[in-house]
Amino acid sequence: VYSQNKIAYIVKTDGTSVITDSTLNEIEEKINALSFYRANRQTILHASSIEQVQPIENGKLTVHLKPTLVDTKATQLTISRYKKQEFLNWFENKS
Repeated sequence: VYSQNKIAYIVKTDGTSVITDSTLNEIEEKINALSFYRANRQTILHASSIEQVQPIENGKLTVHLKPTLVDTKATQLTISRYKKQEFLNWFENKS
C-alpha cells in the first residue's frame, strides 16, 4: 500500500493497483499488524512483498521489494535508523 499525491493505492499480488478513498492512517488501523508494517509516511509493506533487506549508511536499511508482473523492476525504499530495530523485529517474526 502506498500514497502518492494524497491518493492511496493498494497493490495486489498480481501487481495491479487499486485506488482507495481511505488514507494510509485509516488503512493502517484496519490491517493486521502482524502481516503489514508502516515503513514510512508513504508506504505500508506486506511481509511477502519483501525480497531483500540490506544495511546502508548511518544505521539505515534498504528494503528491496519483489518485482511484480506489471512492474518488472524491483523497487526499493529506505527504513530510517529510528525505525530499524522495530522493522527488523517485525520482519524476523515473518521469516
